Amino acid sequence: MFSKLTAYYNTARSLPLPAVFAKALRKTGFDSYTLQRIDFLYAKEFQRPEKAAKILFDACKLAGVDFSYLIRLMRDKTVLEIGCGPHGGTMPLALVAGAKNYIGVDPLFNEQLFSDIAAGGRYLETALPENASFLRSNVPGIRTQDVGPQSAMPKVSFKKGGISQRPTDEPHVDLVVSISCLEHIHDFSKAARDIANISKDTIHFHIVNFSNHLYKDRPFAELYEMPMHEFSKKWKGNINGLRMFEMAKIFEEAGLALNAIPLDMQAQALPTSIAPWWTERYSQDELSIRTAILTNIDFPN
Repeated sequence: MFSKLTAYYNTARSLPLPAVFAKALRKTGFDSYTLQRIDFLYAKEFQRPEKAAKILFDACKLAGVDFSYLIRLMRDKTVLEIGCGPHGGTMPLALVAGAKNYIGVDPLFNEQLFSDIAAGGRYLETALPENASFLRSNVPGIRTQDVGPQSAMPKVSFKKGGISQRPTDEPHVDLVVSISCLEHIHDFSKAARDIANISKDTIHFHIVNFSNHLYKDRPFAELYEMPMHEFSKKWKGNINGLRMFEMAKIFEEAGLALNAIPLDMQAQALPTSIAPWWTERYSQDELSIRTAILTNIDFPN
C-alpha cells in the first residue's frame, strides 16, 4: 500500500493542482467532459508541446544517430504513430517537418476534446509553432512548413483503439513511430504481426521504456524484486514485462527485422536482490536496459 501511495504522490506532485483535482475525481468514477478538458489542458504535453520532439532528439543523440535524417524522412510521407496519446504525440512535429499525412492510434484518444477549439484548437495554436521552433534550433538548414490549426486538420486522422483498430482506408504508411508505447501492449505477438503487416517497405522507429513506470529515480524497483505476474497483478498490468531482445525477437518472428539499440543502461539501479524469475530468463546486461530504440532505419554514418 505504501509503495502505491508513493507512486501516486510522485505523479501528483509533478502536476498543476487543477490536473490533480481532475485526475482524482476521474479515478473515483466521477467523470465529465469538463474534467476531461481540465485534464487535457493541464497535462504535461499541453505545457510542453515539443516534448515528443525532444524525446526523439535525445534518443537519437544517445544512440549516436542523426536526428535530422529521421526528420527529413517525414517530408511528403504518411506517418503513423502507435500510442499517440490524447494530444497527438508527434503529430505537430510531423506536420511542421512536412509530412503529407499523420495517423494517430491510441486507446485514450478523445476526438471530441481534440475537435474542441478551446482544447485541441488551443493546443495546436501553441504546439505547431513550438515544434517548428524546436526543429529550426536543432536541424541545420531545415525548412519547416507553415502550418496552422485549420490547415493541419485535413492532414490528420485519429482512431481510438490499438494498432489493430487503425483506419482500414488509410493511405500507404511510410513511417511508423511510437514513444513509450510498446511496453504497455500485452498481446504483443498479435500487435507485432499487425505492425509487421502494415507494409513491407514501411520504416519503423520505436522508443521503448523498460522501466517499472513507477519511480524515475528507481526504474527497476519492485519490478525485478518479484515475479512478473506478481508485479503485473499489483500494478494492474501497467507494463508487459518484455525485455529488449525478447521484443525484437517477437518482431522478427512476425516478419519485421528491427535493430535493437540500447540507449540507457543502468546497472547501478538494479535492486540488490533480484527475483529468480528474472535472473533465470535474462542476463544482468539485459535487465539493466532502461530505454532502447527498435528501428529498421539505415542511418548514415
